[in-house]
Amino acid sequence: MSRLEKLEGNMIAFYCPGCRCSHMVDPGRWIVDVEGETISPSVLIRENWEMPNGWDYNSAPKNKNGSLVKQENGKILGAVKSHRCHSFVRNGKIQFLNDCTHELSGKTVEMEKI
Repeated sequence: MSRLEKLEGNMIAFYCPGCRCSHMVDPGRWIVDVEGETISPSVLIRENWEMPNGWDYNSAPKNKNGSLVKQENGKILGAVKSHRCHSFVRNGKIQFLNDCTHELSGKTVEMEKI
């Protein structure tokens, strides 16, 4: 069974252990082989968010869908931080490129089930 999940609207999702959330791709823009657990070309996720000083991405509050909370009770949480996740998904493995800002930068890991 594939660890790439088909979603409504023809989107494909996979769990990213570096970001600790799912990433989605549109098969109209990427080449997706669900059975071979491969997405081509690379997947690049970039985000900016507001956080209190001293927080890192992994401790940031997240919504139910895994996206970061940018405001809490109408108040901005703090300084803007940038996050980048850049990976190749091939044959059931995620190869994180060196430009990632999380702790799996430069590493290759087995995909996990969503």
